Amino acid sequence: MKVKLLTCVLLLGCLSLLACNGCGAKSEEQILTVEQLLESKHRLEYNEDGSFRVMTISDTHMDVSSDKNEVQSISNRIKTLVDRVNPNLIIFTGDNTINSSTKNLLRKNINALVGYIEQKQIPWCHVYGNHDHEKALSNEKQQPVWEEYQYCVSKDVSSLSGTGNYVLGVYNRDGSLGSLIWCLDSGTYANGGYDYIKQDQIDWYKKTSLEINNHCGGIVNGIMAFHIPLIENRTANELKDFSQIVYEYTGSVNEKICSSETDTNLLETIFELQNVKAIVTGHDHVNDYMFNYQGVKLCSSPNVSRLTYFDENIQGCRVFDLNLNTIDNLPTHVEYLKARR
Repeated sequence: MKVKLLTCVLLLGCLSLLACNGCGAKSEEQILTVEQLLESKHRLEYNEDGSFRVMTISDTHMDVSSDKNEVQSISNRIKTLVDRVNPNLIIFTGDNTINSSTKNLLRKNINALVGYIEQKQIPWCHVYGNHDHEKALSNEKQQPVWEEYQYCVSKDVSSLSGTGNYVLGVYNRDGSLGSLIWCLDSGTYANGGYDYIKQDQIDWYKKTSLEINNHCGGIVNGIMAFHIPLIENRTANELKDFSQIVYEYTGSVNEKICSSETDTNLLETIFELQNVKAIVTGHDHVNDYMFNYQGVKLCSSPNVSRLTYFDENIQGCRVFDLNLNTIDNLPTHVEYLKARR
């Protein structure tokens, strides 16, 4: 086992032509591709006790040109949640800002979201929702502004549909790769409804997964984040009482699950690869459910903003504990701002 882990470290950490134990020779181009895809401004590492906590914040709809008191309140709520959760990584899961028609306005909106996070020196990243581009710069023009921030680890594989598709590696203390954070752009609108993950994004996820697995000598598990729920989220809700399909569920569906009407093969590909243990989405502001749908946890992350519709009893963030000994059935819960009875 130590030999396999060391092999993975060498392949991910150097640019020379190396091969995984039993994988056969890999071209330098393949090794560089994996190295570049997992490269991050800040290296994400498991804590000494083997823990790694991810916190997701959704649907802030930050707009500094609107209610000044609520803008400050959102910043305060984020601070409260960060202090409670003590995360290693924070993901903004879409509909993060609106009315960012200039780079200066966008920076002001981002500052209101991440000011305390930057102060705490916590790595963070984002995906786009269906509203981020409205009355605003295009997502393509927004992306480099987000990446200006010191602790932002967002990236973009520019050849894919959408903006802000990337994968982050979380490393063990010995330098080997421990888990992965997949972030995808689920688009905006399509066919009279909400958009969906495109086939080229799914193909990239599959190809990249297989390359990483080959380099590391086995499956590297993780989670995936995007904004608009899958059509299977609705299916899981409909079948939640059938334990042979939905193994467990928590939370509640307080509004219609507004998924795309397009049924992609993303979840089928995830079932095939067996390396994504949970998918987290935003979009539906007052849903806080988790459905363990045939081994993949489909999770909703509620909002923290009152610049859009909300239910103060549901507001909070979702938390994932990517502990090494629980990654196959990783614990997740919602940290609510308001005390629960």
